[in-house]
Amino acid sequence: MACSSQEKSPNTFREVELGRRERKKASDITFFEDGKADLFCCSIPQHHTSTCELAGKWCNHSDTVQFLHASSQGGSSIDRPNQNPSFTLIAGYGNGTIHPLSVNHELFERIIVTFQLSDKIESMVRSIHGACGRFVEHKGGKKSLLIIFSTPKAPVREVLCAIRYDLATSSLTCLLFDTKRSELDQTINAILRGPLSRLARRNPLALMTIVIQQCGLTSEEKRQALDDNILGAEFITKSTPWSDPNIVVVQKLYNFYEATSILHLSYNNLIFVHHAINFEITSLKHLRAMAEDQRIKPLLEAGASEDEWHSVLDDIDFELGHTIYRKGQVECLKERATIQIGVMNNIIAHRTTSQTNLIALLALVFAPASLTASIFSAGIFETNERSWVSYVASTIPVTFATVAIGLLFLERQRVVQTLRGLRGVARENERKADPGSIRSV
Repeated sequence: MACSSQEKSPNTFREVELGRRERKKASDITFFEDGKADLFCCSIPQHHTSTCELAGKWCNHSDTVQFLHASSQGGSSIDRPNQNPSFTLIAGYGNGTIHPLSVNHELFERIIVTFQLSDKIESMVRSIHGACGRFVEHKGGKKSLLIIFSTPKAPVREVLCAIRYDLATSSLTCLLFDTKRSELDQTINAILRGPLSRLARRNPLALMTIVIQQCGLTSEEKRQALDDNILGAEFITKSTPWSDPNIVVVQKLYNFYEATSILHLSYNNLIFVHHAINFEITSLKHLRAMAEDQRIKPLLEAGASEDEWHSVLDDIDFELGHTIYRKGQVECLKERATIQIGVMNNIIAHRTTSQTNLIALLALVFAPASLTASIFSAGIFETNERSWVSYVASTIPVTFATVAIGLLFLERQRVVQTLRGLRGVARENERKADPGSIRSV
């Protein structure tokens, strides 16, 4: 019996270790507590033309379980080739890290299994880099298109979208998570009631275009706020002819120290916005590549009329061009912020230098008088009631001479610094005018 127990112990330890690893893997994502959920569930037949009844509803845990049970009663769309195509949307909020997903782990896995979504969803929730990919699945002799979209983990907007598109029946299922409930409501409203809503319910490219458009609205809103900060800094430093008293980088004008801190923070946020816009551009290019992929293009076109298909392509091209232009604006803002940080640092340095020069000048005024007084009080010379005349007569010329020498020295230093700056500018201009000569040297 002892030998038998020793033989079983390695397997037992292995099972415990595997279980521990699985629990740790699941704990990497933060969910709601068991038995809790707050999800938007909506299922719409594709022939449904009215938009006033496409409200769906927010469901707790038990309501979501009933929704999944009703959806799985007849099997998936792959198992029901004769059923009319439908659109199913399950949406929640949270990012799985700082903000927990508004669903518990068990229900989250059940949603993925019920609608046969991509098994890469959990790994994408953990990822901080973001991704946009598509996979063609063959099952039962029929094809399904799986799309997964996850934005980078950054303080702009974090969205996770997983789509399953049955190419045989044009049925579409979408699992969507957004960090904030308010932003999620806007996306849901755009999907159900926006200009592309009818097409988005049966074409995954149109649906993905809406999701990326919503991400673009958030990045543009943050860019505008940062633009206001930089414009306020330009107003303070008088670097722009345009001024608006309602746009000020700080509450108190000419508080350059606080303005510099805000500019540094704005520049840091511009880096995140720039990264988010780059990801939007990459995702839109990926959608365009999907539309041109000859393996799935005929199947995607079958879910839309010719006019609708060209409308989707036009929307993707427009969003791509507009997003590239916004990227240029962010790059310009980064340059403007860098310039303003340099200008304010120069102003602060100039003020500091002026204060130092004032202190030095005061020292030059009082130092000769102190030196002369110490000499008279040292007993070297005989003093009497008339000694103060000698003290004043000797102190005044020494003070004037010392102050004059100090002023000449400060002026000489200022001239030298100015000449050094002009020489640097001249070298920079020569390098820009003839870069070949610089390389040859």
